[in-house]
Amino acid sequence: LCQARLNDAEFPFSRVHVVPKPLTKRAPAWWIAEAIARTTGRSPWRRAVEAVLLRLAPDVIHAHFGTVGGELVALTKAAGIPLVTSLYGVDAAVLPYLPRWRQAYDRLFRDGDLFLAEGPEMRKKIIAAGAPADRTVIQPISIDVASYPRWTPAPAPTVSLVRRFLRKNGRPRPLPRFARAGHGPPAA
Repeated sequence: LCQARLNDAEFPFSRVHVVPKPLTKRAPAWWIAEAIARTTGRSPWRRAVEAVLLRLAPDVIHAHFGTVGGELVALTKAAGIPLVTSLYGVDAAVLPYLPRWRQAYDRLFRDGDLFLAEGPEMRKKIIAAGAPADRTVIQPISIDVASYPRWTPAPAPTVSLVRRFLRKNGRPRPLPRFARAGHGPPAA
């Protein structure tokens, strides 16, 4: 379930449910959705997500990023579906402390069922932001790194020194420094 489908060639999943949501106040659709949400208590996006969840009947929802968990927590609680939220970085270390996000994170940490951190330091940050320690666990990110190309640097750098070799300029100091750094003997 997502708001937009990206990288579908890399992630060719057949069961993807896209429920678009106006993301900017510059779009008239955002204002209409906001007015409907304030009037009825449920935005058109929330109604569409509820319909997808009713049709799919998931046993659990895994939200990636605290911001997404914050958006889904009221919906999942109303539907009686457990919510697991993975927090990765800025969503754990910065956003919970900003006034704009504080209320959403308070609700998420109060009503979310489980919070996942990729390591011990991230777990500390998530707990410091307000998540209950007994519901915050370490779950390393497990991807098959062999599936992704990696950049490999050349075995030794090639350095070009451009200068005039004049006595008044002194010795070419970078050459011996490169030799001491293990990049081969100095050459002139």
